[in-house]
Amino acid sequence: MIFWLIRLKNAEAIVGSCEFNRMDMATGTAVVGCALKKDYQKQGYMYEALCAVVEFGFARCGFAALYADIAKDNRPSLSLFLKMGFAPVEKDATRWLP
Repeated sequence: MIFWLIRLKNAEAIVGSCEFNRMDMATGTAVVGCALKKDYQKQGYMYEALCAVVEFGFARCGFAALYADIAKDNRPSLSLFLKMGFAPVEKDATRWLP
């Protein structure tokens, strides 16, 4: 697992996190996870963080594919990952792939 904490510039408080979990270096895959405190949602912070994390995964870790497991009723995450260029792997699937 690779784990990052999200802190706003010039702030002391941690407002969220991003991670790679279920990493499989043999196949070059990992699952992207993220969480953000409610007061900081819908302000673009997670989009900015995930852009950096995904870029790191492909450029520095050499991943061939990154997935996101998203609950079907988690509209904010579905919207975020769609904006990031992820798409469902299968119809009505919870696994998403960029």
